[in-house]
Amino acid sequence: GTWIDRDRRRYIGFMRGDSIAAFSERVLDQVGEMTDVLFVGGFSGDDLKFDGSQRVMYRGKAYRNAAVLSLWKPRDGFSILKTQAAELSGPNMVITRADEANRIIWELDGEDAAAAYARAIGRPRETMDILDFDEHPLAFMVDGEPFLQAVLKQVDGKGLQMFASVRQGTRRTVTTAGDVLETTRRALADKRRETGDVSAILHINCSSRHTALKNRNQLEGFAALFGDVPCMAMSSYGEIDVGPIAETSTMILFK
Repeated sequence: GTWIDRDRRRYIGFMRGDSIAAFSERVLDQVGEMTDVLFVGGFSGDDLKFDGSQRVMYRGKAYRNAAVLSLWKPRDGFSILKTQAAELSGPNMVITRADEANRIIWELDGEDAAAAYARAIGRPRETMDILDFDEHPLAFMVDGEPFLQAVLKQVDGKGLQMFASVRQGTRRTVTTAGDVLETTRRALADKRRETGDVSAILHINCSSRHTALKNRNQLEGFAALFGDVPCMAMSSYGEIDVGPIAETSTMILFK
């Protein structure tokens, strides 16, 4: 059969997109409808310039508004680790009005989204900035597990522009960021005890997590977590675990 019919226990998909754009989300939606194979990955960045200069490479050429997908069959098997340093801390609110096409949440529980979010994190709405958004991503729940979404900016002092798509009528919970280094240390150690020997790791790490580690002078300690196994690591403007998420580390651990 085709790659669509592959066994998800033996095959893993990897996607690299040039940005968390509507195009990339449509690709992931279509892939999810076509196959049970799990796709992970991330979106390229531009050194925090946010000027639209992201590209992806394929066979020596750079592409914009594009995504590269590959399908792998690791010889000795693999496992996936998704880890995030955020705790559910705020109210669980319904998105009561949204501009889904432009990824803007206008209302949470019937209130201006920016005002509801500011109150939940204990900050004045007028002075909220990217540091607050990194510290308090929103989460949606799937089978009891949180998946994080990042706020990009305020819109007209009322709405919240998101990095990824939103759906009116769904719920979001405010979270508080924790210690990236210690959270990753525990999660990686637990996973390696569960899976046994690991021959290599492919690691997609959110750029906001990299910034948090840098601000705490923890970059060397974080790198040391992977010092005993070959590891290829990439920072990203968003991660992929079935769909687009944020402020997360996604790893493929090869046996």
